[in-house]
Amino acid sequence: MTRPFDINQASFLSVLEACHARILEIQKADAKAPIMDVDIPLSFAEHVEDVLMPAIEQIIYWEPTDDEINAPLHA
Repeated sequence: MTRPFDINQASFLSVLEACHARILEIQKADAKAPIMDVDIPLSFAEHVEDVLMPAIEQIIYWEPTDDEINAPLHA
């Protein structure tokens, strides 16, 4: 049995993953909806697609570069 998602106890990454998944669901529904029934206003849809989602994905799927892995730790 899975526990419900508790945003107050969730980690930063899990909150971003939940937001990302929900935005994808909204975008999919909006693509099928009449223009007057979309959830993401058209004035924001391009910004969500071009700026917000890539920023969220950059954090979720971030992997350190070789230089970052091999960099000495700072005291």
